[in-house]
Parts: sequence; C-alpha cells; structure tokens
Amino acid sequence: MIKTYAQKTLEKDTIYYLVDMGNISLNDRMIEIHYEQPSYKFYTILCPCLTNNQKPIFRCNIKMQNNNFSKDKIQHLKLVSLPFLINKIKETGSAVFNNKHIVYFLESNDNKYIQRQVYFYPPRDPSVDIQVINGDKKY
Repeated sequence: MIKTYAQKTLEKDTIYYLVDMGNISLNDRMIEIHYEQPSYKFYTILCPCLTNNQKPIFRCNIKMQNNNFSKDKIQHLKLVSLPFLINKIKETGSAVFNNKHIVYFLESNDNKYIQRQVYFYPPRDPSVDIQVINGDKKY
C-alpha cells in the first residue's frame, strides 16, 4: 500500500559546516576543492568512508546567489564538525540525504564568510569491465 501526501511538506534538517581552508596547512586538509565548467564547485572529503571506500562529495553552483556573513553572525550558527557531517551521510543514506537535509558550507573571504548551499553528490556503484581474450588454446 502506497500512501501519498500531496500537500505535506517534509521538514529538512539544516546543517552548517565551516570550510576553513586558510587556517589549515596543506598537508592536514581533509577537503579538496575543484571546479568543473565555469559554475560548479566540488568539495571532496578525503575520507574513503562510504560504501566501496568512496569519498563524500558535495557540489554547488557558484553562480547562485550566496549570502555573506560577518564573524559575529557565524558565532550564532550551530556549526557541525566534519565527523558529524560524515556520520549524518552514513545514517541517512546517500540516496536520500538531499531530501532530508539542507547543507550550507561557509567559506572565509577576507573579513566575511560566504554561505553556499551545497548538495551531496551520491557515489555511484563501481563498474566492472570484463574482457575475454581468446588465446590459441584448442578445446
């Protein structure tokens, strides 16, 4: 039996994580940032802690409007730790994480912080390629 609720909105948990790349030495960083196309920014957590030893990845569109916060306002937000964020992905399940959580990454920019809404990029199952090579064997 399938129940549907057309008018019911799901409550989503809001998560704030501070991506503090400037105060962490290059060798100690747990997040790698890279860009694809002119508008997408990807954050890879360097921890093979998901199924099949895959790493959590978040993405955002940097052309979307982002909020700027002062240091004072950041102090009033409930920031989570990186282990908390990873455990939340594992507890929720990667397939439905974005349906249950709104995640904001905060990045330092001069004396302000930029808030970017990010989306968890669910890992794909590894693919297995098989190639059969027929030798000169006689059967």
